[in-house]
Amino acid sequence: MIVTQTERNGRIRKLTFKTWCCLWVVVLLCLLVPMRYTALKVGLFVAGVSVWGLTWHLFGRRPIVRTGCIAAAAIAGALFAFVLLPGHSYNKSELRSEYVRSLQAYLGTPYVWGGGNHLGIDCSGLVERALVDAYLKRALLTANPALAREAISLWWHNRSARALGEGYRDDTRLLREERELNTADYSQMEPGDLAVLSDGIHVLAYVGSQTWIEADPLSMRTILAKAPCNTDAYFSMRVRLVRWRTLE
Repeated sequence: MIVTQTERNGRIRKLTFKTWCCLWVVVLLCLLVPMRYTALKVGLFVAGVSVWGLTWHLFGRRPIVRTGCIAAAAIAGALFAFVLLPGHSYNKSELRSEYVRSLQAYLGTPYVWGGGNHLGIDCSGLVERALVDAYLKRALLTANPALAREAISLWWHNRSARALGEGYRDDTRLLREERELNTADYSQMEPGDLAVLSDGIHVLAYVGSQTWIEADPLSMRTILAKAPCNTDAYFSMRVRLVRWRTLE
């Protein structure tokens, strides 16, 4: 059976269209799946660029699609250029306040081990993702590329609760150890400080007034708890208090 060039081109176009649809599914999964796997981050970038290229190839003859592709490329290029620009100093008190607001925005979010977005989050994912959100908001509001770079670095390098307590990548600094949060000295704590259990299995973030926020694996959601708290076992365990260096 002889296949004409027209038929061959039609088959290639159908295959390309199916590939384009599959790539859209990959992009959506990478955006929606709460897991903080590096493979998902790489997949999001690769699939996104591929979707752009195939969209141009399949529908680029349509003016509205061509204009959309050019606009998307221009926006991506502008954001990339912005991130490379020199940064400037920032108000750490405002960043700390933004961080606390970002933490509280996740209240009620379901607990998912390894999660890192509003569809599901775990304890270390909460304290990381909220800071990424705060960085990005302050970067846009103050036109500060340095904060955008901090957000990208924090988003890319996942940290466990143990790693946060041990100062992974020198992002946190040990303040002191406390026998338990119920009897801790709160006079020198700042909102945004973290409490990592001495065995490294859990982390909580301080939001002020002896109140902590945590993605709690027992209640399976993100909650607030105020010391002294006799219903939360984590409040009676030895902890390491650490502080994000960018909030000092």
